[in-house]
Amino acid sequence: MMNLDIQQAWCRHWVRERLDIQPSGSLVLLIVDAKNNGTGLTRKHRQAVSKLTTELRWHFSHPVFVLLSIVDGPLKNDSMSGIIDEHIHVENSTDLCGWVGAANSLLLLSSHAVSDPAVPILDTLSKIATAFRKPCNRVGLEDPSDSLARLDWERLHQAPSEACITDPRNASIDFVSATRMLEESLNAAKMHSETAETTATESGRRYGLRQAG
Repeated sequence: MMNLDIQQAWCRHWVRERLDIQPSGSLVLLIVDAKNNGTGLTRKHRQAVSKLTTELRWHFSHPVFVLLSIVDGPLKNDSMSGIIDEHIHVENSTDLCGWVGAANSLLLLSSHAVSDPAVPILDTLSKIATAFRKPCNRVGLEDPSDSLARLDWERLHQAPSEACITDPRNASIDFVSATRMLEESLNAAKMHSETAETTATESGRRYGLRQAG
């Protein structure tokens, strides 16, 4: 099994070649789950993301902000242009794992409350970030002022060590296992979405409803 440090070094090389990031640059990865509605972040979130990136520029040397939208189809809009440096759409667990391995710091963006357990892929990413020794923050875009208040230097630049101490299984992980965890999470979310859609369709038929048009 390849050493985790070597794997992450390869990820950094892959991303820096792709984005032409200088060695002194910091890759700050903002991740959003855009699978459910196909829209990702909406225009009402633009101001929140703008405040976030403005604040982060004080914490990093030559930051490169990449918004990573997890999709299973095309996005309906791209309202973050001019705020972030790159907007990348990723639809498979291998690429998603590679981006996490390459990042200097991760921010998991959610339109739900930070404590909302309804976004399983973000929970999985948080666990993998800890195992990869990556600083990771959950940011609730509905209350950005509260989220910004918790973004201190240690949370941005140092991975939490408590989980590694209390649970040795989280101290290290290989990319195969991490990719499998992400794949399972993505599939579970897709199955949940398909089940909800089927239930809604069947409910509509039961009550004689039909789509407009």
